[in-house]
Amino acid sequence: MKWTVGLDLRPRSEGPVVFAKWLAGAASGDELHGVHVLEQESAQFALGLQAMGDLQGLENLFDPNALREQANDAVESLIKRTGAAAAFASTEITLDSSAQARLTAAVDATPGSGLIIGRRAKRGEDRIVRLGRVARKLLRRLPGPTIVTPPDLEPRLIGAGPIVVATDLADDAIAAVHFASTLAQRVGRELLLVHVVPMPEDWVHQFVPSEKIEAVRQELQRNGERRLASWIKHSDIKAPHTPLVVQGEVVHQLVELGALQDAPLLVCGSRKLGPFARIFVASIASELTAAAGRAVAVVPPDYVPSVG
Repeated sequence: MKWTVGLDLRPRSEGPVVFAKWLAGAASGDELHGVHVLEQESAQFALGLQAMGDLQGLENLFDPNALREQANDAVESLIKRTGAAAAFASTEITLDSSAQARLTAAVDATPGSGLIIGRRAKRGEDRIVRLGRVARKLLRRLPGPTIVTPPDLEPRLIGAGPIVVATDLADDAIAAVHFASTLAQRVGRELLLVHVVPMPEDWVHQFVPSEKIEAVRQELQRNGERRLASWIKHSDIKAPHTPLVVQGEVVHQLVELGALQDAPLLVCGSRKLGPFARIFVASIASELTAAAGRAVAVVPPDYVPSVG
């Protein structure tokens, strides 16, 4: 499978390259192509600053040729310090109006390919902006399976456990399970299929008598297991091991399960909500990629693997 890897040149942002190197090494035949996009808007902003006065040291900083040369040196340094030189088939420095548009075009050029990018927030870091502008836009567009990593992901933090794939029992999860199953086979890992039964704890304790809470939990568990079994049967899903049903807040449970299972990757589907729909319905995929301390793959519902 071909992967476009977004190369982030900010300090401590090696995560996408670290994960891509592991993936290419574990999945024989996967092909990595690194892309760093120099956005024209940033250059224009700096030129505007220069026009405001004599700012020493910025004379050539945003000259296209000088900028490409600086970026190329930074990319070489990034690849070298992560030991990923042999894993990449190519690297590219490109000037474009939009990083999101350029990365999307790279994936669109090869149907069935995927994307690996980093987010803004480091592992365990509490900040308002967790995904970042480019990652947020790419998760809305989803040109293909998109893996989002913490920027500070290290090789030792890539788990040795199974790949965990979540289903909400809707059709949008089918492609995600097929993707995760195929990837698990290629990297030699087990696959754990999980369904989280939403359990709003505040609501339960507020409206359900304490003596009936356990009975409610047991009934929700049985119902979740029945619905998951039915979904697997009618979705042509082959679960190699016993699927798991847990209860609680969805994103929190998946993050905790990923840590408990030492998963190298969490996988989920996406409904590809538009901006208007996102006002009323939270995106589990976006919340999970923003919160997890490990790599998360978001798979579009119409994803079809490349042939050959």
